[in-house]
Amino acid sequence: MRVTVAFCITLISFALFALIPACGDDGCKEGEIDCDGTCISAIEPTAEAVAEHVFGKSCAQTVCHSGYSAQEGLSLTEVEEVKAAIGKASAQKPEVMLIVAGDAANSYIVNKMRGENMSAVSSTNKAAGIMPPNSPLCEPKIKAVEDWINAGAN
Repeated sequence: MRVTVAFCITLISFALFALIPACGDDGCKEGEIDCDGTCISAIEPTAEAVAEHVFGKSCAQTVCHSGYSAQEGLSLTEVEEVKAAIGKASAQKPEVMLIVAGDAANSYIVNKMRGENMSAVSSTNKAAGIMPPNSPLCEPKIKAVEDWINAGAN
């Protein structure tokens, strides 16, 4: 059986094209990340970036975690409010802090985003679940929050 040069080049080309997605080509431009099929700007693990690009766009919407009537008394509209949640007890599980500087795994806010180790009811005995409801955050947004918290939540 004789193999031609053209056949070998074709095989090599298919092999290379098969590797391209494995190399991280998600279709986003440089400086962007894939957020469940939508390209968004990469999020730095800082209080300012997390407040603006995660909480401000996903949590601090009209009736959720915004202003004086924020659910569970947790407003996440401004960076100062996000920082005020550091070391503050959760309204749903008072034995767990909302944000434990240096420990994302034991921060209630991360538990709520991941749907893990959280209360089934709110502080007013209403059903509670993963946040945000109906549309969980994409992994890069959760990871930015975790990285910020694990770096000391400064």
